[in-house]
Amino acid sequence: MTRLQHIEESFSVETGEVTTVKKTFAAKVKTKQDFFMVFLNGLNSICELTRPSDIKVLVYMCSKAEYNTGKVRITSEDRATIIDKLNICKQSLTNSLTRLVSVGLVSGSRGSYEVNPQAFWKGETNERERILKAKSVSLLIEAGGLK
Repeated sequence: MTRLQHIEESFSVETGEVTTVKKTFAAKVKTKQDFFMVFLNGLNSICELTRPSDIKVLVYMCSKAEYNTGKVRITSEDRATIIDKLNICKQSLTNSLTRLVSVGLVSGSRGSYEVNPQAFWKGETNERERILKAKSVSLLIEAGGLK
């Protein structure tokens, strides 16, 4: 519970008296809520996905992405949970992950993935900006031939 106090002062022109009224309220402040942000790049990319399983897997990965990193670990146990929860077969999950990587919405392989921070993010925006700057520098270095 958080206590809030409202203080109101009034001044009487006739008597010169200053009146102060203090009111205290108890308020229950909500704790952090889970979220992920979708940026325009992400919306455009989602619109281009043609298979429902790809969209389901992408949304699941966004919901499970690690805060401020976008990393998603998918173990064999996680695969079984995803298959059951999303009502898809094992091959559909594998194919969806391959397609999501190929279109750049996620990166990684073999159970270690990262949701593309240009399109989707769960965390503080200043951390996202730091990661995007670091990635663009590494991309420029690779593109310039300095590996």
